[in-house]
Amino acid sequence: MARRTRVFLLWMIILSLFWIALNLPDGQSLKPFPRWAGFPLPFALWEGRKLEWFDLSALIEDIIIGVVVVLGIATICAWSHRKTMQDN
Repeated sequence: MARRTRVFLLWMIILSLFWIALNLPDGQSLKPFPRWAGFPLPFALWEGRKLEWFDLSALIEDIIIGVVVVLGIATICAWSHRKTMQDN
C-alpha cells in the first residue's frame, strides 16, 4: 500500500471517529448540549431516556456533510503529507 494511501486512511479513520463522537446523543460525548444528537444538524432530541423527536432528513444531511468533510480533509492531509515528503 502506498504511503499516501496509508496517510489518507489514517486521517479518514481519525476524523470519522471524531465526527461520530460529535454526533453521539444523550450525554455520551463531550459537547455542551448532551440531549441533542447531531452535529452540525441536530436530528434527534431526548428528554431523559425518552426520544422526543427524530428528523430523518436532518440525519441524512448530517451524514452527507460528514462524508464530504472527512473525505475532503483526509485528502488534503494526504496530499500535504506527500508534498512534505517530496520536499525533504
